[in-house]
Amino acid sequence: MASHLIEIDDILERVFHLPGIQVDRDELLTKVFRREYPRKMDAILEKGPVKAGVPREIIRRKARGRLKDATLKSSAASFMAGLPGGLTLAAALPADVMQNLIFSIRTAQEIAYLYGQENFWQGTVGFKNPESRYKLLSYVAVMFAVTGADQLVRIMSEPFGLMLGTKIAEGTMQHIMERVAGVFGLKLTAQGTSKTVSKVVPVLGGVISGGMTFWGMQKTGMRLIKDLDQAYYHYLEADMEQDYLDVETLFAGEEDEETPE
Repeated sequence: MASHLIEIDDILERVFHLPGIQVDRDELLTKVFRREYPRKMDAILEKGPVKAGVPREIIRRKARGRLKDATLKSSAASFMAGLPGGLTLAAALPADVMQNLIFSIRTAQEIAYLYGQENFWQGTVGFKNPESRYKLLSYVAVMFAVTGADQLVRIMSEPFGLMLGTKIAEGTMQHIMERVAGVFGLKLTAQGTSKTVSKVVPVLGGVISGGMTFWGMQKTGMRLIKDLDQAYYHYLEADMEQDYLDVETLFAGEEDEETPE
């Protein structure tokens, strides 16, 4: 396993605790649906838009709208300066990497909430539970086309698959985070024994460099919309079984490659 796992995980933890990184689920759903579905708002807040009976095409349109709004804001030059603590953390990471991490984490939350995801957070403490962290990281991984993330997200989207998906995530998240780091082109090495962000030296050289374009950001978000749309509206038990086999085969193969002879 590559040595940068702990460092990229630490970086993400710092990002997760930035003021403004958490999306308020109830506030978002109220803003998006109250005008068209005032009588359904209680159900939407309690069960999520899908289970409250909001039509599939409406949810898909709303998700695309939120993605476009988020992309326009994130591609603006003032984006980092507008997020409390963003510039401080940007001192430890290249600005384009920070911009895309923050965009991905916030956008993943918004899209997920529109499709019925429960609240990820427990106030300012952090994630509500380990499952919430696994799911959000998986959503971000889907946005950047990390192999295996699509299957994991679909599995965890179903109530009967959440326990199974969480169990898989516990064993595969290490691989997934390695690939997220690879997508950002980060090769991280620790200076000394400290594992804090201030002791990490990032080197760009991967897929994302020089900042993402508007259309690039749109593309990443559409991947997640496509996966969640399928998961919530057209995902059969046979599909889940196949996804489970695919993930197990994929990551079992990687573990075999890492096992010394």
